[in-house]
Amino acid sequence: KQDKKERMDRMIDAMEQLDAGNEAMQTLKKLISNVINSPQEEKFRKIRFMNPGFQKRVGKYKSATAFLKCCGFEMIKEGDREEKFLLLEEDKIDINVLKTGLAKLESALGI
Repeated sequence: KQDKKERMDRMIDAMEQLDAGNEAMQTLKKLISNVINSPQEEKFRKIRFMNPGFQKRVGKYKSATAFLKCCGFEMIKEGDREEKFLLLEEDKIDINVLKTGLAKLESALGI
């Protein structure tokens, strides 16, 4: 678990160097908050990786995608076209890890 916290810190440090790092962290904060508040809702645990809005704010930044992976999301491919998704399986949710990630984002954003 300590390793996850250290990786989260490194990913936040990397995002803070980006011009749009604040926007990426705000988006991550929203995504993670949604899962914490409604863990049973698949729509909050499954993100279409190539969604234009997600790509613009999060997906194009390795550090932001890696942060989601630290929180338990996994890259999967689905369907005939092997569309990419970031998925957090309901039975793999660790609320403590998500809350740690959220706290780290809020701290970095000055919230």
